[in-house]
Parts: sequence; structure tokens; C-alpha cells
Amino acid sequence: MAVILRRLYQKVSYLNMQLIAGENGLDNLVRWIHPVESREVVPFVEEGEVVFTTGLGLTEDFDLLKLVKGVEKRGAAGIVLNTGPYIGTIDSEITEFADQKKFPVFQVPWQVHMPEIIKIFSFDILREEQNNMELVSAVKNAVFCHDREESYVGTFMQYSYMPEWNYCTALLEILQNNMDVTAQRLEQLFFKLERHVLHLYKNTILFIQDKRIFLLMCNYTAEMEDALFDELGAYIQTILSRQEQCFFSAGKTTRSVRCIYKSYEQAEKIAALIRHGSLDIVRNTGNCRMLQYQKLGIYKLLLAVHDREIIEDYIRDTVGPLYDYDSANDSDIAVTLRCYISHSGSVKDTAEELYIHRNTVNYKIKKAEEILGCSLQSLDSRTKINIGFMLYNIHTVYDSYHKGLESSEL
Repeated sequence: MAVILRRLYQKVSYLNMQLIAGENGLDNLVRWIHPVESREVVPFVEEGEVVFTTGLGLTEDFDLLKLVKGVEKRGAAGIVLNTGPYIGTIDSEITEFADQKKFPVFQVPWQVHMPEIIKIFSFDILREEQNNMELVSAVKNAVFCHDREESYVGTFMQYSYMPEWNYCTALLEILQNNMDVTAQRLEQLFFKLERHVLHLYKNTILFIQDKRIFLLMCNYTAEMEDALFDELGAYIQTILSRQEQCFFSAGKTTRSVRCIYKSYEQAEKIAALIRHGSLDIVRNTGNCRMLQYQKLGIYKLLLAVHDREIIEDYIRDTVGPLYDYDSANDSDIAVTLRCYISHSGSVKDTAEELYIHRNTVNYKIKKAEEILGCSLQSLDSRTKINIGFMLYNIHTVYDSYHKGLESSEL
């Protein structure tokens, strides 16, 4: 529900406002407007703002080209130039720069009352912000008050999101040195992601919730969901710093707006799996770790086990003794066995991944057999133990998930 510059431009076209360069940037998102009449104001321009200027404060050492370059570098959505006494003809250097950077430059004749354009822009931005708040509130109600259908179904329909569409929830968490990024940094990244996603995938609702970016994909095919996941995973690599890391999880696609909460809960648990589990199914792309519900494999079944006692009993009967032994002896038998099983019992591959000698692998596997009282040559034994390791991850997920719920209720 963001405001697109193209739409604002269409609303004021009757006022003789003309696009003279940067047409490929007309789908930029707009946050607000910002009058700029001197060089001192340029550092205060924020990403997504449309800059308006009459050129009144321009001097010889800070010409119009420098102004355009300055606000473009600050991430402005575009610039409106009021041509007249202070801005004459617009040089080809400006239009060439704007076309290259896909930065819209508009021209408004002096006789046009520019405050009228500013008023129309401002009104439309505020109205769209109100619409967005209503829609986001409906999404939150669908997640956290799903049994109160009257609090969200009507709003979805009002904004042309049909109740029987399919919906998929995704969560994107960004950390810096294992800590949450600042609110200001998260807002900055959110705006970039929103602009990128909505340019390619219109039926996506994005907002910030509990220090994470919440995405709701509306009426997407499985292919479209995969494409967005891949596209966003690749794009985020270009905007994160080296110290930042991203966890990107997606729940199951629902068949109704009334089941969005289920997709959200799955995305929460998958996010915990990504953070706390060493899973082969997690896709690592640079400093972004990604996992979708549809890629879970057998974890789909295991995540559906809600009885913690069953999980704890199975862990105790399978891999629990390994973790007890490692804790008491400061060893890593469990880690070695997990790696060994993930490589289908290949000592060579296990040694290479863990950077240890094959004899060391053989010793630790024999030690694991002693602790567990079983032969790891048996496929049945390896399968049971592998499920035990998976459930150990699920146990961690439950702890993380329920602690999160408890802290949110405080």
C-alpha cells in the first residue's frame, strides 16, 4: 500500500508538471516531500522523499547539478524543479545523470503555483499511510486475534485482498554481531526492501513487527513464492553490511485469510530452527540463512508434534545419552555422529567437513555406539538416531518459541 511516484505524478499532470529525465525511476516509493533551497539542507533529505526547489538558495559554488547529485545520493525519490528567475534552462548534464541513475527530474513553470502540487502530494501520502495502517492492523488481527474474523476479513476485502485467496507469511530478522540492529537501521533496510519487493511483486504486504520485517504474500503461486524468496535473498546481500546477518523464514501457504496465523506460527518455528539448528536444509547465501516450510522435508511432520513430553522421551531414548556424555566430558561425540549420519555413514566426508583425521572419526563413532548401545551400521539405527537429532532441534525451537511468547506477554 505504498505511494508510488508515478501515481503522484499522474495526479498533478494537469498542473503542467513535466517529467524531463529519469523515467525508469517513476516506480520509486515516496515517503514524504522536502523543500530544499540551500546546500545546508541536503544532508537532512531522507530516503524516499520528493525534493522541491525553486533554486532560490543556489550559488555559483553549488549549482543545480550538485543539488541533483546530492539529493539522489541521499536516496530521494525524485526532484521537482521550479523553473523561472532562479532556475533557467536545465542542462543536458542533469538529464543525462538522471537517466543514468533512474532518478526522476520534473519541471514546473514559474507561473504554476507549486504549493498546490505539494498539497496534493502531501494529502495523497497521508491518505495512503492511513490506508496502510488499517491494512497492517487487519493483518495483525488475522495473526494474533484470528478467531475474531470481523476484525480483519472486511478490511482485507476493502483493499481487494479476497478471503479465499492463499496467503504465505515470511519473517526476516536482521542482526549485527548477534544483536538486533538499531530501529533506525531496521527502518532504513525496510524501506529498501519494500521498494525492491513492491516493484516486482505488487500483492505483498510488508511492515515491521517485533524488530523483524513481516511479509505477507497474497495469492501467489508456489513458483512466485519461490521466486520472491530467491529474489529477496539475493537482493538483501547487496544492502547488508559485513557485520550484519539475516534470517529469512517462510511458513506454509494457507488456503484462506483465516489461516494466516498458522503460516505465521510455522514461520516463527522455522526461524528458531534457522537460528539454533545446524540443518542441511537451511540455505546459506553469504550472510543470509533461509528456509521455507515447503523445503522442510521430514521436519514438516516433526514440527507438527506439539506434545513436548513425547519429544523429550524420544530424545532421551536416542541421542540424549550422547549430549549427557559430551556435557560431562567436554567432548563432541554428538556433533561428529550428526555429521557422520548426514553424510550417509561416509568417514571420508565426515573427516573432511570436521577437519579431523579419519581415525578420529572412527574412534568417535565407536564411542557413540558404546554410549548408545547399538550398531551404527544398521540403517534402522541411523534413521532413529537421525530423527532424534532432528527432534533435539525441535526441542530447542519449542524452548525458543515459548520463551518468546512469554516475553511478549510481559
